[in-house]
Amino acid sequence: MKYLKYGNTGTYVSVLGFGAMTLGEKNVWKLGGVNQELSDKMVKLCIDNGINLFDTADVYDEGDSERILGKSLRDYRDQVMIATKVRARTGEGINELGLSRHHMIIELRKSLERLETKWIDIYQYHGWDVEANINEMIDTMQSFVDQGKVFYPALSNFAAWQIAYIQGIVEERGYARYESAQMNYNLINRDVEYSLILQKPYIQ
Repeated sequence: MKYLKYGNTGTYVSVLGFGAMTLGEKNVWKLGGVNQELSDKMVKLCIDNGINLFDTADVYDEGDSERILGKSLRDYRDQVMIATKVRARTGEGINELGLSRHHMIIELRKSLERLETKWIDIYQYHGWDVEANINEMIDTMQSFVDQGKVFYPALSNFAAWQIAYIQGIVEERGYARYESAQMNYNLINRDVEYSLILQKPYIQ
């Protein structure tokens, strides 16, 4: 397995990661419906081949992705980097979405419980929130870092200017740097090639 340095952290992640979007028997988005037994086998295969990055989100299969992944990673927790996300709607309540302090604190607690862990290695905003107060959003994320509940703040599906804006604020305040951006990128959607993709050297 090859590894990349994760941002400026001194931590390394495998160039291949395990995406847990299909974990969960509810199969809400009709993507697969992977149960616990199959997840355990898949995760062990990844670990045995050097993969140490596992990505999920609070909304994947209505939280079941986090639950199943957490159980599959019980015996490997200190060896791996778990990434999850917050922003999307998690319930019918008017405040059960977004990047408000209210929603972020509640969803971090729920993610920690479902993943059966005391910390999230990489905690990502799951998209820009036009309704949120950006200062409150950034301060809340930093409070998670200060409490040891989040190691590295990160972003998912942000425009280049949004990333630059947030990085400018955290740098000015001396906050933890946002170390990665997980973007929608495939053979059809190649927008990030115009403004975001950077080249990093691999290490063995």
